[in-house]
Amino acid sequence: MDLAALAALVTESFSDSAAPWPLSAATLAAMVARDDIALPSSHVAYLDGAPVGVALVAVRYGLDHGPGSGVRVAARTWLEALGVVPAARRSGVARLLLGRVLEEARARGSRAVRLQVHESNAPARRLYESLGFVAARRLLGFTLPRAVVGSGQWAVGSGTDAPTDAGRADDSGLGTAHSADGILGARAARPLGARPRRSGPPDATAAAGAGGPDILPTYPSPNDKAHRDQSAQPFVTLQPLAAPLALPLVEACLADEPHVARPSWQMETLSLARLASPAQVYTVVPHGERAVGYVALTTTPDDTAAATLLHLGILPASRRQGWGRAAVDAAFALYPTADSLTVPPLVPASSTLVPFLSACGAVRAPEEHLEMSLTL
Repeated sequence: MDLAALAALVTESFSDSAAPWPLSAATLAAMVARDDIALPSSHVAYLDGAPVGVALVAVRYGLDHGPGSGVRVAARTWLEALGVVPAARRSGVARLLLGRVLEEARARGSRAVRLQVHESNAPARRLYESLGFVAARRLLGFTLPRAVVGSGQWAVGSGTDAPTDAGRADDSGLGTAHSADGILGARAARPLGARPRRSGPPDATAAAGAGGPDILPTYPSPNDKAHRDQSAQPFVTLQPLAAPLALPLVEACLADEPHVARPSWQMETLSLARLASPAQVYTVVPHGERAVGYVALTTTPDDTAAATLLHLGILPASRRQGWGRAAVDAAFALYPTADSLTVPPLVPASSTLVPFLSACGAVRAPEEHLEMSLTL
Protein backbone atom coordinates (compact mmCIF):
# COMPACT_ATOMS: atom_id res chain seq x y z
CA MET A 1 0.00 0.00 0.00
CA ASP A 2 1.45 3.39 -0.96
CA LEU A 3 1.61 6.38 1.40
CA ALA A 4 -1.42 8.11 -0.12
CA ALA A 5 -3.63 5.06 0.40
CA LEU A 6 -2.22 4.49 3.89
CA ALA A 7 -2.87 8.12 4.84
CA ALA A 8 -6.46 7.81 3.56
CA LEU A 9 -6.97 4.65 5.65
CA VAL A 10 -5.69 6.38 8.81
CA THR A 11 -7.93 9.38 8.11
CA GLU A 12 -11.02 7.20 7.70
CA SER A 13 -10.18 5.15 10.79
CA PHE A 14 -10.15 8.28 12.98
CA SER A 15 -12.92 10.17 11.14
CA ASP A 16 -15.46 9.86 13.98
CA SER A 17 -13.07 10.11 16.93
CA ALA A 18 -12.95 12.94 19.46
CA ALA A 19 -9.88 14.20 17.60
CA PRO A 20 -10.18 13.46 13.86
CA TRP A 21 -6.85 12.93 12.17
CA PRO A 22 -6.91 14.14 8.55
CA LEU A 23 -3.64 12.90 7.11
CA SER A 24 -2.05 13.58 3.73
CA ALA A 25 0.67 11.51 2.11
CA ALA A 26 3.16 14.34 2.70
CA THR A 27 2.26 14.62 6.38
CA LEU A 28 2.53 10.86 6.81
CA ALA A 29 5.94 10.85 5.11
CA ALA A 30 7.11 13.52 7.56
CA MET A 31 5.79 11.45 10.50
CA VAL A 32 7.59 8.36 9.22
CA ALA A 33 10.89 10.26 9.12
CA ARG A 34 10.36 12.14 12.39
CA ASP A 35 9.12 9.31 14.59
CA ASP A 36 10.99 6.35 13.06
CA ILE A 37 7.80 4.65 11.90
CA ALA A 38 8.90 1.29 10.52
CA LEU A 39 6.60 0.64 7.57
CA PRO A 40 7.75 -3.01 7.22
CA SER A 41 6.72 -3.52 10.87
CA SER A 42 3.39 -1.73 10.41
CA HIS A 43 0.31 -3.64 9.29
CA VAL A 44 -2.93 -3.25 7.39
CA ALA A 45 -5.91 -5.53 8.00
CA TYR A 46 -8.20 -6.53 5.12
CA LEU A 47 -11.80 -7.70 5.19
CA ASP A 48 -13.25 -9.16 1.97
CA GLY A 49 -10.30 -7.67 0.12
CA ALA A 50 -10.78 -4.11 1.42
CA PRO A 51 -8.44 -2.39 3.88
CA VAL A 52 -10.27 -1.85 7.19
CA GLY A 53 -7.62 -1.37 9.85
CA VAL A 54 -4.08 -0.12 10.34
CA ALA A 55 -1.31 -0.30 12.94
CA LEU A 56 1.59 2.12 12.53
CA VAL A 57 4.63 0.95 14.50
CA ALA A 58 7.72 2.98 15.34
CA VAL A 59 11.00 1.38 16.37
CA ARG A 60 14.12 2.99 17.82
CA TYR A 61 17.33 1.35 18.95
CA GLY A 62 19.09 2.85 21.93
CA LEU A 63 18.95 3.08 25.71
CA ASP A 64 15.77 1.47 26.97
CA HIS A 65 14.64 2.53 30.46
CA GLY A 66 12.53 -0.50 31.17
CA PRO A 67 10.74 -1.69 34.30
CA GLY A 68 12.82 -1.37 37.46
CA SER A 69 16.15 0.39 37.34
CA GLY A 70 17.71 -1.50 34.47
CA VAL A 71 18.89 0.33 31.37
CA ARG A 72 20.11 -1.49 28.30
CA VAL A 73 20.60 -0.99 24.57
CA ALA A 74 17.59 -2.53 22.89
CA ALA A 75 14.81 -2.00 20.41
CA ARG A 76 12.09 0.29 21.74
CA THR A 77 8.64 -0.17 20.22
CA TRP A 78 5.99 2.55 20.03
CA LEU A 79 2.49 2.09 18.60
CA GLU A 80 2.03 5.35 16.71
CA ALA A 81 -1.53 4.62 15.62
CA LEU A 82 -4.08 1.81 15.77
CA GLY A 83 -7.32 2.44 13.93
CA VAL A 84 -10.24 0.61 12.35
CA VAL A 85 -12.72 2.10 9.89
CA PRO A 86 -16.16 2.63 11.52
CA ALA A 87 -17.91 -0.04 9.44
CA ALA A 88 -15.50 -2.77 10.61
CA ARG A 89 -15.44 -2.01 14.33
CA ARG A 90 -16.20 -4.66 16.97
CA SER A 91 -15.16 -7.47 14.61
CA GLY A 92 -11.81 -8.25 16.22
CA VAL A 93 -9.70 -6.30 13.72
CA ALA A 94 -7.99 -4.08 16.30
CA ARG A 95 -7.19 -7.05 18.55
CA LEU A 96 -5.77 -8.96 15.60
CA LEU A 97 -3.54 -6.06 14.59
CA LEU A 98 -2.37 -5.42 18.14
CA GLY A 99 -1.56 -9.09 18.63
CA ARG A 100 0.69 -9.01 15.57
CA VAL A 101 2.42 -5.87 16.84
CA LEU A 102 3.13 -7.47 20.24
CA GLU A 103 4.36 -10.70 18.68
CA GLU A 104 6.86 -8.86 16.48
CA ALA A 105 7.98 -6.60 19.32
CA ARG A 106 8.91 -9.66 21.37
CA ALA A 107 10.78 -11.12 18.40
CA ARG A 108 12.91 -7.96 17.96
CA GLY A 109 13.83 -7.94 21.65
CA SER A 110 11.73 -5.07 22.92
CA ARG A 111 10.87 -5.46 26.59
CA ALA A 112 7.86 -3.16 26.43
CA VAL A 113 5.42 -1.64 23.96
CA ARG A 114 4.11 1.85 24.62
CA LEU A 115 1.27 3.83 23.10
CA GLN A 116 -0.82 6.95 23.62
CA VAL A 117 -4.59 7.10 23.91
CA HIS A 118 -7.22 9.75 24.61
CA GLU A 119 -8.30 9.37 28.22
CA SER A 120 -11.95 9.58 27.12
CA ASN A 121 -11.60 6.80 24.52
CA ALA A 122 -13.09 4.07 26.70
CA PRO A 123 -13.34 1.34 24.00
CA ALA A 124 -9.66 1.68 23.09
CA ARG A 125 -8.60 1.71 26.73
CA ARG A 126 -10.64 -1.44 27.43
CA LEU A 127 -8.92 -3.20 24.52
CA TYR A 128 -5.45 -2.22 25.69
CA GLU A 129 -6.17 -3.11 29.31
CA SER A 130 -7.55 -6.52 28.28
CA LEU A 131 -4.14 -7.29 26.77
CA GLY A 132 -2.23 -6.12 29.83
CA PHE A 133 -1.46 -2.49 29.09
CA VAL A 134 -1.41 -0.18 32.11
CA ALA A 135 -1.47 3.61 32.33
CA ALA A 136 2.10 4.77 32.92
CA ARG A 137 1.68 8.55 32.92
CA ARG A 138 -0.65 11.37 31.99
CA LEU A 139 0.10 13.68 29.04
CA LEU A 140 -1.22 17.25 29.15
CA GLY A 141 -1.89 19.98 26.60
CA PHE A 142 -2.20 23.75 27.08
CA THR A 143 -3.24 26.96 25.38
CA LEU A 144 -1.23 30.10 26.11
CA PRO A 145 -3.14 33.25 25.08
CA ARG A 146 -1.17 36.22 23.78
CA ALA A 147 -3.24 38.51 26.03
CA VAL A 148 -1.88 36.79 29.13
CA VAL A 149 1.71 37.05 27.93
CA GLY A 150 1.31 40.76 27.19
CA SER A 151 -0.26 41.54 30.57
CA GLY A 152 2.98 41.47 32.56
CA GLN A 153 1.44 39.07 35.10
CA TRP A 154 4.36 36.67 35.16
CA ALA A 155 5.11 34.80 38.36
CA VAL A 156 8.44 35.43 40.02
CA GLY A 157 11.00 32.70 39.44
CA SER A 158 8.83 30.65 37.06
CA GLY A 159 11.27 30.28 34.17
CA THR A 160 11.15 26.51 33.48
CA ASP A 161 11.86 25.85 37.14
CA ALA A 162 12.05 22.34 38.45
CA PRO A 163 8.63 21.33 39.81
CA THR A 164 7.99 21.17 43.50
CA ASP A 165 6.07 18.44 45.25
CA ALA A 166 3.13 20.77 45.85
CA GLY A 167 -0.04 19.65 44.13
CA ARG A 168 1.46 16.35 42.94
CA ALA A 169 1.10 13.02 44.65
CA ASP A 170 3.23 10.98 42.24
CA ASP A 171 5.56 11.47 39.29
CA SER A 172 3.21 10.01 36.69
CA GLY A 173 0.43 12.56 37.29
CA LEU A 174 -2.14 9.75 37.32
CA GLY A 175 -5.01 10.42 39.65
CA THR A 176 -3.77 13.89 40.59
CA ALA A 177 -3.66 17.35 39.08
CA HIS A 178 -0.98 19.99 39.25
CA SER A 179 -1.98 22.93 41.39
CA ALA A 180 -0.72 26.21 39.98
CA ASP A 181 -1.35 27.84 43.34
CA GLY A 182 0.67 25.17 45.10
CA ILE A 183 3.59 25.60 42.73
CA LEU A 184 3.62 29.38 42.67
CA GLY A 185 2.52 30.22 46.19
CA ALA A 186 2.91 33.90 47.04
CA ARG A 187 5.27 34.47 44.14
CA ALA A 188 2.35 34.90 41.74
CA ALA A 189 1.22 38.05 43.53
CA ARG A 190 3.51 40.35 41.58
CA PRO A 191 5.18 40.45 38.17
CA LEU A 192 8.85 39.71 37.77
CA GLY A 193 11.22 42.55 38.63
CA ALA A 194 10.81 45.95 40.23
CA ARG A 195 8.64 47.35 37.47
CA PRO A 196 6.18 45.75 35.05
CA ARG A 197 7.75 45.04 31.71
CA ARG A 198 6.54 46.77 28.59
CA SER A 199 3.30 45.41 27.21
CA GLY A 200 3.34 43.17 24.18
CA PRO A 201 6.14 41.30 22.40
CA PRO A 202 8.91 43.03 20.46
CA ASP A 203 8.52 43.48 16.72
CA ALA A 204 10.43 41.10 14.49
CA THR A 205 12.68 42.96 12.11
CA ALA A 206 14.59 40.23 10.30
CA ALA A 207 13.52 38.84 6.95
CA ALA A 208 10.97 36.07 7.09
CA GLY A 209 12.14 32.54 6.44
CA ALA A 210 10.30 29.23 6.44
CA GLY A 211 7.79 29.77 9.21
CA GLY A 212 8.92 33.16 10.46
CA PRO A 213 11.86 35.54 10.83
CA ASP A 214 15.22 33.80 10.84
CA ILE A 215 16.57 35.86 13.74
CA LEU A 216 14.76 38.12 16.17
CA PRO A 217 16.37 41.22 17.68
CA THR A 218 18.51 40.82 20.77
CA TYR A 219 17.32 42.26 24.06
CA PRO A 220 18.75 43.06 27.49
CA SER A 221 20.21 40.30 29.58
CA PRO A 222 18.95 40.01 33.17
CA ASN A 223 22.59 40.25 34.23
CA ASP A 224 22.74 43.83 32.93
CA LYS A 225 21.73 45.96 35.94
CA ALA A 226 21.00 49.06 33.86
CA HIS A 227 18.46 47.16 31.82
CA ARG A 228 17.04 45.30 34.83
CA ASP A 229 15.89 48.59 36.24
CA GLN A 230 14.15 49.54 32.96
CA SER A 231 12.38 46.30 32.14
CA ALA A 232 11.02 43.46 34.21
CA GLN A 233 11.41 40.96 31.39
CA PRO A 234 14.70 39.92 29.71
CA PHE A 235 14.66 39.36 25.96
CA VAL A 236 16.46 36.96 23.70
CA THR A 237 17.31 36.15 20.12
CA LEU A 238 15.79 33.06 18.49
CA GLN A 239 18.23 31.54 16.02
CA PRO A 240 17.29 28.63 13.72
CA LEU A 241 19.17 25.48 14.64
CA ALA A 242 20.26 22.90 12.07
CA ALA A 243 18.63 19.58 12.87
CA PRO A 244 21.73 17.55 13.85
CA LEU A 245 22.92 20.33 16.16
CA ALA A 246 19.69 20.10 18.17
CA LEU A 247 20.65 16.74 19.65
CA PRO A 248 23.25 17.80 22.26
CA LEU A 249 21.39 20.98 23.27
CA VAL A 250 18.07 19.22 23.81
CA GLU A 251 19.71 16.44 25.79
CA ALA A 252 21.57 18.97 27.94
CA CYS A 253 18.29 20.75 28.74
CA LEU A 254 16.72 17.43 29.74
CA ALA A 255 19.71 16.27 31.80
CA ASP A 256 17.99 16.57 35.17
CA GLU A 257 14.59 15.22 34.11
CA PRO A 258 13.73 11.80 35.60
CA HIS A 259 12.68 9.18 33.08
CA VAL A 260 8.97 9.58 33.88
CA ALA A 261 9.20 13.30 33.05
CA ARG A 262 11.08 13.01 29.78
CA PRO A 263 9.27 13.92 26.53
CA SER A 264 6.87 11.54 24.85
CA TRP A 265 8.03 9.64 21.75
CA GLN A 266 6.94 12.37 19.29
CA MET A 267 8.93 15.02 21.22
CA GLU A 268 12.02 12.95 22.00
CA THR A 269 15.37 14.38 20.94
CA LEU A 270 15.48 12.32 17.74
CA SER A 271 12.03 13.55 16.71
CA LEU A 272 12.85 17.20 17.40
CA ALA A 273 16.03 16.85 15.35
CA ARG A 274 13.98 15.68 12.36
CA LEU A 275 11.25 18.30 12.34
CA ALA A 276 10.35 19.40 8.81
CA SER A 277 9.15 22.80 7.60
CA PRO A 278 7.16 24.71 8.73
CA ALA A 279 8.32 23.35 12.11
CA GLN A 280 11.66 24.65 13.34
CA VAL A 281 13.92 24.33 16.38
CA TYR A 282 15.46 27.61 17.56
CA THR A 283 18.17 28.29 20.10
CA VAL A 284 17.33 30.77 22.84
CA VAL A 285 20.27 33.17 22.92
CA PRO A 286 20.56 36.07 25.40
CA HIS A 287 22.36 39.20 24.25
CA GLY A 288 26.12 38.66 24.30
CA GLU A 289 25.83 35.17 25.78
CA ARG A 290 25.76 31.54 24.72
CA ALA A 291 22.52 29.70 24.04
CA VAL A 292 20.60 28.92 27.22
CA GLY A 293 17.95 26.67 25.70
CA TYR A 294 15.79 25.85 22.73
CA VAL A 295 12.21 26.22 21.55
CA ALA A 296 10.46 24.17 18.86
CA LEU A 297 7.65 25.96 17.02
CA THR A 298 5.35 25.40 14.09
CA THR A 299 2.23 26.84 12.51
CA THR A 300 -0.52 25.87 10.11
CA PRO A 301 -0.08 27.76 6.82
CA ASP A 302 -3.82 28.28 6.34
CA ASP A 303 -4.45 29.40 9.94
CA THR A 304 -2.41 32.49 10.77
CA ALA A 305 -4.24 32.97 14.08
CA ALA A 306 -2.76 29.80 15.58
CA ALA A 307 0.78 28.70 16.30
CA THR A 308 2.08 25.66 18.14
CA LEU A 309 4.74 25.47 20.81
CA LEU A 310 5.97 21.92 20.36
CA HIS A 311 8.57 22.00 23.12
CA LEU A 312 10.77 24.31 25.14
CA GLY A 313 13.80 23.61 27.27
CA ILE A 314 16.23 25.71 29.32
CA LEU A 315 19.60 24.49 30.56
CA PRO A 316 19.38 23.62 34.27
CA ALA A 317 22.05 26.18 35.22
CA SER A 318 20.15 28.96 33.41
CA ARG A 319 16.71 28.46 34.96
CA ARG A 320 14.91 30.95 37.22
CA GLN A 321 16.38 33.85 35.25
CA GLY A 322 13.43 34.58 32.96
CA TRP A 323 14.80 33.00 29.78
CA GLY A 324 11.84 30.64 29.35
CA ARG A 325 9.38 33.53 29.53
CA ALA A 326 11.53 35.57 27.15
CA ALA A 327 11.49 32.67 24.70
CA VAL A 328 7.68 32.65 24.81
CA ASP A 329 7.66 36.40 24.13
CA ALA A 330 9.98 35.85 21.17
CA ALA A 331 7.77 33.05 19.88
CA PHE A 332 4.80 35.41 19.75
CA ALA A 333 6.96 37.93 17.90
CA LEU A 334 7.81 35.21 15.40
CA TYR A 335 4.08 34.73 14.67
CA PRO A 336 2.64 38.25 15.04
CA THR A 337 -0.90 37.27 13.95
CA ALA A 338 -1.22 34.33 16.34
CA ASP A 339 -3.75 34.84 19.13
CA SER A 340 -2.30 32.00 21.17
CA LEU A 341 0.31 29.28 21.36
CA THR A 342 -1.07 25.77 21.52
CA VAL A 343 0.92 23.10 23.32
CA PRO A 344 -0.08 19.61 22.09
CA PRO A 345 -1.19 17.06 24.71
CA LEU A 346 2.26 15.48 24.81
CA VAL A 347 3.64 17.06 28.00
CA PRO A 348 4.20 14.54 30.81
CA ALA A 349 2.43 15.63 33.99
CA SER A 350 5.73 15.60 35.91
CA SER A 351 7.66 17.61 33.31
CA THR A 352 9.14 20.95 34.37
CA LEU A 353 7.10 22.47 31.55
CA VAL A 354 3.88 21.99 33.53
CA PRO A 355 4.62 24.45 36.38
CA PHE A 356 6.28 26.80 33.90
CA LEU A 357 3.24 26.94 31.61
CA SER A 358 0.92 27.27 34.59
CA ALA A 359 2.96 30.21 35.83
CA CYS A 360 2.69 31.79 32.39
CA GLY A 361 -1.10 31.68 32.63
CA ALA A 362 -1.58 28.82 30.17
CA VAL A 363 -4.99 27.14 30.18
CA ARG A 364 -4.88 23.38 30.55
CA ALA A 365 -6.63 21.54 27.72
CA PRO A 366 -9.71 19.59 28.80
CA GLU A 367 -8.78 16.53 26.72
CA GLU A 368 -5.87 14.63 28.25
CA HIS A 369 -4.00 11.62 27.00
CA LEU A 370 -2.62 8.58 28.74
CA GLU A 371 0.63 6.89 27.86
CA MET A 372 0.15 3.17 28.37
CA SER A 373 2.77 0.45 28.53
CA LEU A 374 2.85 -3.33 28.31
CA THR A 375 5.84 -5.22 29.66
CA LEU A 376 6.69 -8.11 27.36
